[in-house]
Amino acid sequence: IDADKGPEFVESATGSATVETYTVMHDRQGPTRAILFGRDSQNRRFIANTSSDASFLSELTKNDCLGANGKVRTNADGVNIFAFTD
Repeated sequence: IDADKGPEFVESATGSATVETYTVMHDRQGPTRAILFGRDSQNRRFIANTSSDASFLSELTKNDCLGANGKVRTNADGVNIFAFTD
């Protein structure tokens, strides 16, 4: 793979972000979480999880959220977490 192709990747992301693509994970009761690829304010790509909040997951499931703005932060375990901005 040519590492020079595509945007720069960052493991720990913080600040303003835009959804590039995502997938919502489900169990038998419904959506449980989402995993997404996004771009930070410097146009670097990151991977993040989301909360398991039902209204957040409903938004991702019912609407096209590609290009939506939000915030990303890295938690204490080193996992990026994305949330929509109000």
